[in-house]
Amino acid sequence: MRVLYASRRSHIPQRVDGALYAAHSLLALLRRRGHACEAAVPIDMRRHRRLQLYRAARLVSGRRLLGLPDRLNGYVTFRAWEDLLGPLVDRRLERFRPDVVLTQLEGSEAIAAAAIRAGVPVIVWIHDNEFTYFKGTLPPSPLLLTVSATDFVSAGMAARLGLDSPVLYPPVDLDRCRAPRDRADSVTLINPVRQKGVDIVLRVAELLPHRRFLLVETWPLSAEQRAALEGRLARLPNVSLRATAPDVRPVYARTKVLLAPSQWVEAFCTVAFEANASGIPVVASRIGGIPTTLGEGGILLAPDAPPEQWAAATEALLAEPATYDRLSRRALENAARPEFSPDRIVSRFLEIAEEHIRRARGGAGTVVAGRG
Repeated sequence: MRVLYASRRSHIPQRVDGALYAAHSLLALLRRRGHACEAAVPIDMRRHRRLQLYRAARLVSGRRLLGLPDRLNGYVTFRAWEDLLGPLVDRRLERFRPDVVLTQLEGSEAIAAAAIRAGVPVIVWIHDNEFTYFKGTLPPSPLLLTVSATDFVSAGMAARLGLDSPVLYPPVDLDRCRAPRDRADSVTLINPVRQKGVDIVLRVAELLPHRRFLLVETWPLSAEQRAALEGRLARLPNVSLRATAPDVRPVYARTKVLLAPSQWVEAFCTVAFEANASGIPVVASRIGGIPTTLGEGGILLAPDAPPEQWAAATEALLAEPATYDRLSRRALENAARPEFSPDRIVSRFLEIAEEHIRRARGGAGTVVAGRG
């Protein structure tokens, strides 16, 4: 099978978040099984050296070059100016000739429309229950299929958009995040933004001044956001801020407890699952798909619980070794749940994609697995 991934959100390793790692892991798993994969994404405007190389290549080509290819992820990834992504997708549809297009997040409806115009089946992967990026405005087409990151999102798709959306869990590469934790000493929040509960975590840090806290940037912070956050951290000597990095193992090596007090409706919460893979208990919001993801690998609180409750739950884990060890064992068991096995998830994707392709072709023809 030939799979073209496209999105208007920049991609691994230039940008890091759960939905991007889901797509990246899926493409990597497909390649291991012999399938041909490509990606077409915007270039990250913060990567100055890469931008200079892109500009030079565009000039040398007489501006005929749309996307600069690289193999940083193991599969060819074309990166282009955001306003050239549409033409880039059209070109890759013509030259790569994918059996199916996979899209998600920003620009997913426009990319799906381009695939449909080209007569290529397209799968839109929905990761949020607010349907921020997919609003169901595309006209019905046998070439279009939506899949949902969790049962929670799938139910929302049926209730709000009237669409049948089979579940495809995000595959999580646990080897990428497992880490030795003999020096773990921190309470960690990954992605210190309002939606992820940074205000709660900073208040918990005030209430627990004897504990170390680590904030890890993932979504790009604007200059104003960074200045505001650093101003607050100046009054909290027990809190440090770490820049984003593709390798998350050093973060989990330092993490004793992960906090995930999300204030929006999370579909999956990849970081909770990643933390569990190293036996790290998670204190998280009981919201959206988080209860499904976390299972018994931590403690769930109401998202509007006062910071004092978040502090009490965190301190109970840190101060009571028996409680911590029990939840650490459950975290490991949760990360080993068979429904979240990456091999099972990639098989599920192939099953969904092959059936969608057959239906889009009116039942005629077959997809050749592993065709290069």
